[in-house]
Amino acid sequence: LQFLYFIDSNPPTTSMFTILVAADLFAVKTNFELQFLSPPTMIEFQAKVEAVLATESSLRRPLDVPMEPFVIQKMQIFDDVVEQWVDLTSQVQLKGYSQVYVLQKETAFHREIQSKIPPPCKTIPALTMSPTMPPPPPAYISPSPVDPVPPPIVQASPSPILPPAVIGESHQDKVRQVFNIMDEGRIGSIREQAFIDSLVKYRVEFDNPSIPTELFQKADSNGDEKVDFGEFQRFAELYPTILDSLFYRWKDQIAEDKLTASITAAEKAAEAAHEKLRAAKDAVDMAGNEVINNEAQLEAAISNLEAAQASEGEAKAVLEQAQEETSRVRQAVSSKVQEAAHGREDIRKAEVAQALTTRDLDAATQALRQQQEERDRTIQKIEELQKLLAAQELEVATRESNVASAEDKKFNAQAELDACNERSKLIANELTVAEGELVRVQDIQRDKGVAHLQSKDAVARAGVKKEGAVRDLLGAKESETAKKMIQANTEKEVAGCEDLAASLRTECDEHVAKRRNAEEEERPLLGEEVRLRFQRETLEKQEANLRSSHRTFHSGHNRSGMPSASPARALSHSPQPHSPSSPYDTPTKHH
Repeated sequence: LQFLYFIDSNPPTTSMFTILVAADLFAVKTNFELQFLSPPTMIEFQAKVEAVLATESSLRRPLDVPMEPFVIQKMQIFDDVVEQWVDLTSQVQLKGYSQVYVLQKETAFHREIQSKIPPPCKTIPALTMSPTMPPPPPAYISPSPVDPVPPPIVQASPSPILPPAVIGESHQDKVRQVFNIMDEGRIGSIREQAFIDSLVKYRVEFDNPSIPTELFQKADSNGDEKVDFGEFQRFAELYPTILDSLFYRWKDQIAEDKLTASITAAEKAAEAAHEKLRAAKDAVDMAGNEVINNEAQLEAAISNLEAAQASEGEAKAVLEQAQEETSRVRQAVSSKVQEAAHGREDIRKAEVAQALTTRDLDAATQALRQQQEERDRTIQKIEELQKLLAAQELEVATRESNVASAEDKKFNAQAELDACNERSKLIANELTVAEGELVRVQDIQRDKGVAHLQSKDAVARAGVKKEGAVRDLLGAKESETAKKMIQANTEKEVAGCEDLAASLRTECDEHVAKRRNAEEEERPLLGEEVRLRFQRETLEKQEANLRSSHRTFHSGHNRSGMPSASPARALSHSPQPHSPSSPYDTPTKHH
């Protein structure tokens, strides 16, 4: 007893009911463990499977796939007896650790692919995920099975704006990058049209429309109608502001293109989120209608149960009345049986009395016959027996009176016997009637008992229907709650997508505004650089002409011994290498 008490003192542990559920999510086979406190109904099982797989599907959805609700087309379970997949239609098929496969409707973004089902894992709570984090692998602990699985808070996460490959901003890096931009055909040189198109594309504008052509001609130092890299390096040394403008405007264009792509992705994500929200609202409306229908069915089931219980009460009262009537008739039959028994006893006694009377009559008749014979002998012996004649005659009269008395007794006994027979027949008839009444009442009682059993069965069926309606209502409410959570999360997702798109548009507008301001500020600098360079080249040409005239003058007057031009002026005829300390090395704007 102490051992048993020790065993019972430990609280019982609740074992979980586990089912393995596999599905194809975006061409990847997945397999999850779903746990329940007890074997679930089909409604509970399907609701939890939809919630878990919808969560996983939203987490694994690629960015180029629109948001669609997860819909179960049908479910199959692996039957270990026949060793093949069969359709899952009843909760009786669900056993512990059964393997279930969920089939979805084929669409442009989903197609079932035959492959091995992976080992089962547990599900992830998506509430702890950051909106910008990539979906983690599905290996985590599912929430308590008594609560509906919460749908994830999925927010839009368009492609992040990745910076381009690190590009140096030294002078040589700028020269190489701008040359590659203008060399569209990757032929190692720049044509005039490509040069002009690049200036137009990146909004390097001048007051005089002929300046781009003149700049190309200045870059094409050998006049072969193309600018190679060496010529472009010399051009960049002469026009560093144009070089910086092209380089930074190219970088601005890349940033704007990426912002535009991010905005487009965010808008598409917002449209998908709106579509998902509409689907979630429709699902919530459908779930609400299902809850209303289930509540109506529950009310109808309760009404049917109450009616069945009332009918059972009436049948029970009628059955009790029938039982009382049967008991009364049974008592009457018993009384009649006793009365018939008494009648049979009276008949037996009358028959005995008749037999005794008959015996006495026979004895008296025999004695009379003997006496008559004796009288005859006495008459013959009149003479001898005259004295005895009177006595014998008296004796004969006495015997005759005895015979008459015996005959009267026999007649009375026969009359009594006939009366007893009549009473016996009457009692027998009454007994037959009572037995027929008993049979009728027993039939009525049996019918009422059958009606009572049928009413009890109706009550039981109504109770089962009520329990089913309660389960359906609970399942519909859980489904409605889960879909409302999905709707709330989708609304958050829509708000996140719209906020992201708005912030990206604001950022893009600010970027464009800053770029336009910088270009407006840079435009006079570009014109000034071109003007000063043209003036410098004009002065250099004038100086070269002057020096040529001066040499001609001295050679004509025999002044060959005159000193040559100063080294500083000689260097002015050739472009100077770009110095890091040059003011042109400082860009006009930074990003």
